[in-house]
Amino acid sequence: MLAGVLVCAVFFSILASIRPGVSSAAPGDTGAGAALAPLQMNGPQASLNPVELVFSTENGTVSIAQIVSVTNSGNVPLTVNSRSVGGTNPSAFRIVSPSTSLPVTLQPGQSAQFTIEFVPPSSTDTLTLSALFNVSTNDPASPTRSIGLYGLGIKGRQGTNEPPFQTVVNVLGFPIDVGWTGLTNNSPAIGVQLEGDEVLVPLFEKAGGGPVTLTPVARFTPSEVLPYGFYTLANGVPELNGVGAFGPQREGFPVDNHQRLYPFLMPDSQPAFDPGSATFGLYVDSENFGRISYTEDRLNVGPNRAVRAARVYPLKNRSGALVPNAYLVAFEDATNGDYQDYVFVMRNVQPAGTSSVDPGPPGSGVDLKINFQPADSAVPNGYLPDSGASYGARNALNYGWISPTTSQPLNLSAQTRDRNVVTDQRLDTLIIMEPGSGSPSSIRGVWEIAVPNGVYAIKVVVGDPAFANSVHNLFVEGTLAVSAFVPSGSNGSATRHREATVVVAVNDGKLTLASSADQTKLNYVEIVGGSTEVTPTNTPTNTATSTATNTPTNTATSTATNTATSTATSTATNTPTNTATSTTTNTATSTATSTATPTSTGTATTTPTGTATATATSTPTPTTTPGTAPEPPFRLYVPLLRR
Repeated sequence: MLAGVLVCAVFFSILASIRPGVSSAAPGDTGAGAALAPLQMNGPQASLNPVELVFSTENGTVSIAQIVSVTNSGNVPLTVNSRSVGGTNPSAFRIVSPSTSLPVTLQPGQSAQFTIEFVPPSSTDTLTLSALFNVSTNDPASPTRSIGLYGLGIKGRQGTNEPPFQTVVNVLGFPIDVGWTGLTNNSPAIGVQLEGDEVLVPLFEKAGGGPVTLTPVARFTPSEVLPYGFYTLANGVPELNGVGAFGPQREGFPVDNHQRLYPFLMPDSQPAFDPGSATFGLYVDSENFGRISYTEDRLNVGPNRAVRAARVYPLKNRSGALVPNAYLVAFEDATNGDYQDYVFVMRNVQPAGTSSVDPGPPGSGVDLKINFQPADSAVPNGYLPDSGASYGARNALNYGWISPTTSQPLNLSAQTRDRNVVTDQRLDTLIIMEPGSGSPSSIRGVWEIAVPNGVYAIKVVVGDPAFANSVHNLFVEGTLAVSAFVPSGSNGSATRHREATVVVAVNDGKLTLASSADQTKLNYVEIVGGSTEVTPTNTPTNTATSTATNTPTNTATSTATNTATSTATSTATNTPTNTATSTTTNTATSTATSTATPTSTGTATTTPTGTATATATSTPTPTTTPGTAPEPPFRLYVPLLRR
């Protein structure tokens, strides 16, 4: 009874401190309702915070309310004339406070708070709804300012009522391709095949100074207090370091805390951790399932569990642009393969070995060209053949094929082809890397070659001059080089192939090529690097075979300039010092709006030639800086009365 009284007392204390309305806090006051925005202009200026709100609740119910603050960051009074909900689904959201009538005047530094709820209609479907919260003021620069409202309406709790993982990330504003659209993923549901935009990055390291932030963004599991954190390795054995714990569906937490976006956490949970220079992975510890799940497959042993217990995806913001040094990590704690059990956003990280790689002795350059072909086919000049043989010694090297599940040598010679369609033997020959609709009996294989630890520029070409019945995903050392390429055009045309160049770090003595699609067909690979003069960039370059790409292989100096023009103003200039004597200018078309001028030393790579759209489709436009992603909320334990 005493505990219940204390919970209620804390609740009403917090409720009083966040009661919406006009704040009278002075500038710089860090108390409740304080406006922290600096004075930025002569005149009134309206600032809205946060830049968007994301809700979830069961259909036909009312969500937990969230607050938008409107702050006068100018130096004269700001008049808030009206507020409204517009956009696509305005009836799914409602403003519940303040109850005071508008207009209201805010002195410099003052804030007004508006409370908003998500009210999805009753439905037996999973609903994705959106709207705009609009505020009209006397701000001369922008009389109407808006933020986006996004809601996930859930059919019910647990089992088949849960929303699909793809729907979850879409509502969160992370439009990655998870690899499937239904509740569970492609068969086998918990296999180790890569899915969609997934990358093979089981271990991480810090990308820069400061801590690593780790934010739980979704949870759809049975109710329990569930610890999570990071682990380091001591002689291959994981050493756990707790970071936080998901709260249960009880003791003052929301009744849907085990089935919601941005779940509430136990009070001692931390928003960040600092692993120092150590390599680390993530884990979750479920008492309900009686096991710990890791980002490394090798640690997920035992019956009735997913070997690939965590899938890792490069993070994208709501406009579809990649967020640097940020990943979404999704855990599957059961065995149905829905992968929205526990979902995290992790920032300030990069794949392990990216910065700490041993580049090898000075001048230890590697220049290898491997063509994939039947054993009796002609070998292109300057290339070594790979005829699908198991990994082993050949041609004074060690290379070949292994099983993706056991890492044991694997013979794929029956999956080589020579089409006799085009004169370029490199494009006329291929090996099928996994089964698909056109070759259901094929075996999935991973290709490896032993090379010195170092940094390499890898050029890969995939495709089939005779058949267009395949989808190609190719990973080089866990970096997605070719994504969902589907051949097109007539037999023998350039559009039947896709070329890509990536720069990767090798720190285990082997360069690895892996696939995850429908009959990825590998034509050839070229490997350059391994010296101390090369710096990794991990910047994929996807082009059609007919498009010029910059892959220098000599030993002098080269300057490459790549200019991308778009429907807005977009310029990307790379000025690397390469290993060839040439000046190359490539022109591509893009709809992205960005400016970047990176400089690197080593083999040049270009900016991806894909399409990224960052144009808002609603009017008025939410006041979010283009190309940025709002920091997701970190929700600690807040006692709440049950509905």
